[in-house]
Amino acid sequence: VQSRQVPMSVLDSMVTRILRSMFAVGLFDHPAPPEPSGYTVPVDTLANRATALSAAEEGSVLLKNTAGLLPISGSGKRIALIGLDAGSGAAGASQAGGSVHVNQPEVVSPLQALSARAAESGDSVVYNDGTNVRAAAALAKSSDLAIVYAGYVESEGTDLANFNYNSGVCTLACVTQPANSDQLIAAVAAANPHTAVVLNTGGPAAMPWLAQVRSVLEMWYPGEEDGHAAAALLFGDVDPSGKLPITFPASLSQLPKQTAQQWPGVKGTAVYSEGLLVGYRWYDAKHLTPLYPFGFGLSYTTFGFSHLSVTARGSSVVVRYVLTNTGDRPGSDVGEVYVADPAGAGEPPLQLKGYQ
Repeated sequence: VQSRQVPMSVLDSMVTRILRSMFAVGLFDHPAPPEPSGYTVPVDTLANRATALSAAEEGSVLLKNTAGLLPISGSGKRIALIGLDAGSGAAGASQAGGSVHVNQPEVVSPLQALSARAAESGDSVVYNDGTNVRAAAALAKSSDLAIVYAGYVESEGTDLANFNYNSGVCTLACVTQPANSDQLIAAVAAANPHTAVVLNTGGPAAMPWLAQVRSVLEMWYPGEEDGHAAAALLFGDVDPSGKLPITFPASLSQLPKQTAQQWPGVKGTAVYSEGLLVGYRWYDAKHLTPLYPFGFGLSYTTFGFSHLSVTARGSSVVVRYVLTNTGDRPGSDVGEVYVADPAGAGEPPLQLKGYQ
């Protein structure tokens, strides 16, 4: 501008667009307070906490619930709560780091919330951090129900410890605190057949103990309302309605990544030879039955789908159906529509095109 290579009117136009946006969102009427040193700027409102709670409740996925172990019902039960994450909540061992880390003003741990909720039902919660497997198993044996928390930490720019580089899947021994979670869960389940596992993971996990436990609830990284969401889901105040956004393989051999050329690559080059067969598309194309498929999620009630109709409307297709709660508890479900392209189109067998 000063050398007259760019007219002042161009600069004025650029500044106007920036200022207009700042005026539109009220930055001049309500300027942000100056930030203190560091990154900690506590921001907490009831609306924020309600959103955090709703996201944690609705995003959790019930993977297994044999013989209706969950929700916890009746009264007078002694509940063994085991695992470091259960005591520390979203600030604990199995949480995401890096850019997804949030400075949470007040984290509610599962121990806090479950203890309070259990008291309402006339139950009691006894806690063990799980670092001593024998002590944890002893507590489970003397209890009516055992709930074990386990998971692993994820962050960008860092590979997971004990990560299986040949498969791309992490076991619960990755960077779980304690690192003996698989052994811990197996020991607790052996001591008490009424065992439920709550997972805090950012992706699939190998579960060698799956057949030994009654229930598995995947809560991902639930955030500041961790404990309240867990209590509501485990005691059935809220129906688990989340669906898996990923596939849990039955074994590491099912994964598309099998060669060094795919990962970590050779001489700095990785070849994505699976092409369009990403995620669930790979399992469908290869006729593989995963441990838990994409879109899977159980409920405390049951549902029926009926009166399916598919109608062309111009260049679109309208799918209608009737969803009925056929159980005796309130709940919600998700209808998922998968579409197959014509043969020879070179597309995956089925692809998710809509859900409601």
